Amino acid sequence: MISYFINGSGSLSKCEDSCTAGVFDILKYLPADLFWQILKSSLLLDTLPSVAGNIQHIAFWPKWSVKDVEEISNTKYIEPDVFINFTDFDVIIEAKRYDEKQQNPKQHRDQLIAYFNEFKDNETKEVYYILLGGLHIEDVRKEIIVKGKTVKLSKIKWSSLLSTITSLKKTIENQDLVHQKPILLLLEDVIHVLAIHGYHTKKWLIKMSKYKIKEIPLNNFKYKVNVR
Repeated sequence: MISYFINGSGSLSKCEDSCTAGVFDILKYLPADLFWQILKSSLLLDTLPSVAGNIQHIAFWPKWSVKDVEEISNTKYIEPDVFINFTDFDVIIEAKRYDEKQQNPKQHRDQLIAYFNEFKDNETKEVYYILLGGLHIEDVRKEIIVKGKTVKLSKIKWSSLLSTITSLKKTIENQDLVHQKPILLLLEDVIHVLAIHGYHTKKWLIKMSKYKIKEIPLNNFKYKVNVR
């Protein structure tokens, strides 16, 4: 499917949802510990546990009812971007299209209210909230308190996620192990998805190989002037 878009055979309406689904629909096929390692290594603000265990369920844009929830009005349901259910805790991911100035604190609060309403039978289960992209420099929050519960907040930039995946891909290539080839292919597809959405790997001048230009004296050049 990714090749259909990167080779120019099909057109893609590039948006927040296509980027989110394109990335996490691929990452979910990785071994759970590697998936978690990628998230942890990409975090600008890390409040996540060191170990996650296996993914029990992953949902994209689940609809959580807000019926009879007084704190939220003018809507029937709340729709977070990604919801991941692990054995010991849950993770909510709210993704934005670009890396800066799109996250909305009210939206975060509403999603958590809806989460606690939807899973009120699991009140003792820990939940973590990840802001992916759209970050505000002045947003220094490390937690959100909702309904008397403290939810730890983590932050990732799309560009940081790309950097982590690119570095991991290079490490795997250097090891040159046959059994890791499927992982390498998955990582390559994630890199393609991010490139489609405008996130590219960069080569810094300081890391590029030097190329010496041969100097030729100006008087060695021969030229002819046509006069009419």
